[in-house]
Amino acid sequence: MTTQTIKRGDFLNALNFAQNNILEINKSLLRGETAAAAEAQIHNAWKSIIACSEEAEAGGREQDRLALLLLETRATDTLFFPVQMRQIDGASASLWSNLPFLVEDIVIAWEDRWETMRPDYRCNFISFTARLFAIGACSDWIALCGLDLLREVLETPILLLPKPQQFGKSDNFKAAAAPSIPRLQTPISFDPKTVLELLPALRSFLDFGSARLAALCNLSADAGPLPAGLERLRGQADPGPLARDAGVVAGPCGFAPQRWHFWTRRLMEISEVCTSSTKDGLIASEAATCLGRMWDKEELIAGPLTQGKAVNLDEDLARRQKLGLVATFLS
Repeated sequence: MTTQTIKRGDFLNALNFAQNNILEINKSLLRGETAAAAEAQIHNAWKSIIACSEEAEAGGREQDRLALLLLETRATDTLFFPVQMRQIDGASASLWSNLPFLVEDIVIAWEDRWETMRPDYRCNFISFTARLFAIGACSDWIALCGLDLLREVLETPILLLPKPQQFGKSDNFKAAAAPSIPRLQTPISFDPKTVLELLPALRSFLDFGSARLAALCNLSADAGPLPAGLERLRGQADPGPLARDAGVVAGPCGFAPQRWHFWTRRLMEISEVCTSSTKDGLIASEAATCLGRMWDKEELIAGPLTQGKAVNLDEDLARRQKLGLVATFLS
């Protein structure tokens, strides 16, 4: 039902379906249904939420409604797990307090589908995960989606632009990526992912998630035990090859000042190496916007993240103007 609803673009029906799923779970537990049945219903509820998140525009009010639904569900929790399920959820016996299985289902959905998602769906989905991350709606391991994207775009040697072989070799395409941005040496694929394609999704994540990301990197934070079911995806939090080659240490769960600084340096490199040509210009603009989001959050942080990096007003304005950005505190 959920898939058919989303194909029709009927977001409200899909949202109602998700709400009804959650209500039905509460009723089923009151009726004394089995733990296995309750767990299956919880997964179905999250699948409908995930489907809604892909349809809801990044930054739009429909995503606010989705996040509010989850917060309301958690806040009005009066039920408890069946005894058989309590070990699955961890220490808490309360049914909705930790939104059980939500992080697992979202991270697995991202891992399974991010490469094949429509670009707008990818932006929408990652934006929703950033909202949940920013407001602390669930475990900080929800950031595995964003960390995976940061690693793919900034810590892995992928192409800036689509490979020239798709269009025929030409001098114009040979100059598409500068030597300082390493290329990914792989056979031609039907839909290779490039910086041009993935930067909009990264911007969508940083629009909402950069403040929380900066705070956790500042503390080299430990996100706690990995949710059950995500053991095989623990590596998503690890640095990519470019970061490892640079000696970046990512902390216990992928958050560290050194890694944050590596991301900002890479965004600066990408924005500076791109020219004003049409496609390169899009990359430069997106990279500069991402960098601006991160700079904005650095200004709010005191600690290891900004130690020795004090920037005065004139310096900040100059670096933003260099990238075509307007200092947010002056706008």
